[in-house]
Amino acid sequence: MTRETTETAQNASKVGSNIQSEESPRKPGDAAVLPKEINIKRLSDQLAALVNWRVKLVRMLLTREMSPDLFNEIYSEYLEKAKDLDENRVKLFKTASERVENLAFELQQLKLGCESGEVSAREYIERKLKVDREMWALGPKIAMLQDPYKTTSLNVSDSYGHVLDLADHFEREAPALGLDARTVTAVVKDLKRIHMAMGAGIQP
Repeated sequence: MTRETTETAQNASKVGSNIQSEESPRKPGDAAVLPKEINIKRLSDQLAALVNWRVKLVRMLLTREMSPDLFNEIYSEYLEKAKDLDENRVKLFKTASERVENLAFELQQLKLGCESGEVSAREYIERKLKVDREMWALGPKIAMLQDPYKTTSLNVSDSYGHVLDLADHFEREAPALGLDARTVTAVVKDLKRIHMAMGAGIQP
């Protein structure tokens, strides 16, 4: 096993270790709100890192730098971690989107209250500025949750133009390297999804 193979394997245990703590539970009837402890940038970086590592694993297998058994073990682990993180991303995106909808409704009600005289001009301005600040802060978070590959600091885009070609190469060569058809199909499907996600943005 090469040093790069060892480092790649060790990375699997470092990503997604705090998945369960990324979102705190909400009680029925609670307003949608992003927990303060959420680090959306970290979640985005983890998803991007897992893309980079899965692409690297495929290349390492094709260049005979790792055995098919080890490839299958590590790739499956990365894929499972990515799935968990992505499910969390979708939940957070929905929570943030619901919050924006609630804030928009609050602004509408606030305006009506001001027009009817139920809300003073001063109170209207103060509350509107508070809502506007929260909506402004949510904008970049929603963008990052909607498409983490374009907003992350990791340079995932370098792989974009090659991922589809890599998937085709893997599909041709992997059976001869000892991988079973089910694994080959799963990896090819994953690589094509990566290609589409980085090209058009992933959908919640």
